Amino acid sequence: MRLVCPNCGAQYEVADDVIPESGRDVQCSNCGHTWFEQKEGAPVQDEVEMPVPAHQELEPEPQPEPEPAPEPEMEEVEEPAPAAEPAPSDLDPTVAEILQQEADREEAARAAERGAAIESQTEMGLDEAAEAQREQESKERIAKIKGEEAEANIAAVAAAAAASRKEMLPDIEEINSTLRSSEERGETVDPEPEVIEEAKKRGFKAGFMTVILILLILLIVYMLADWIISALPAAEGPLNSYTDIVDEGRLWLDGQVEALRDSMQSAVDETVPPDATDTTVEPTETDDTTATESN
Repeated sequence: MRLVCPNCGAQYEVADDVIPESGRDVQCSNCGHTWFEQKEGAPVQDEVEMPVPAHQELEPEPQPEPEPAPEPEMEEVEEPAPAAEPAPSDLDPTVAEILQQEADREEAARAAERGAAIESQTEMGLDEAAEAQREQESKERIAKIKGEEAEANIAAVAAAAAASRKEMLPDIEEINSTLRSSEERGETVDPEPEVIEEAKKRGFKAGFMTVILILLILLIVYMLADWIISALPAAEGPLNSYTDIVDEGRLWLDGQVEALRDSMQSAVDETVPPDATDTTVEPTETDDTTATESN
């Protein structure tokens, strides 16, 4: 006789004499669900007249908890099989033993199915891993080839640039040999004093001539201010201001020259004694007598 759990679907093979004619309560060793099982071949009317509806009306059976989401097969294989709950005390020990054996057999069958599925999945994973590894190796080879080509191109460009720079720059060895030969001869390259003096003279002459030229232009503008105003009336205001400034400068310079001359004269007067400046000779009596005798 086959027993099927209405909750989890576990199947059990038991002897026909285990279930009496009136039926009995049985419990699933897998999920712990209990239900009333009738003997195989009992009339359908008995099943209809079961007091299940009345029992449900008086005391509604609690709803089973929602089943958890199925976990991946790999995790199910790694987890240990749930221990079978002990059969209720009201069951016959023989029936409990048979149910336990059926549960073990069912669990072994499920484990075998899961093992086959895991093996196939593992093979698929290995194939995918091997394929991914081959793709990675091919990408690495391509990248390596490209890298070698890029390095070769970079080396060629660097060599060409170095050659061009070498052609553009002077030969270091030649310069060093020249310097060494000069040091061996004890020659020292000093700038010629005449060249330096000539450069200084040229700079002084250029600055002096520039100042003279500017002063000459300003003097010409000052002297020809009236003629420029008559020829260009718009320049009357700036030229008048310029001539006024020059006149004020001339007056200030004249005052400075007068002050300098007075200070110099005062200094000379202070340094010379007063007697030295008096050159008048007074006649004496001796001179008068001499003059009378001569007459």
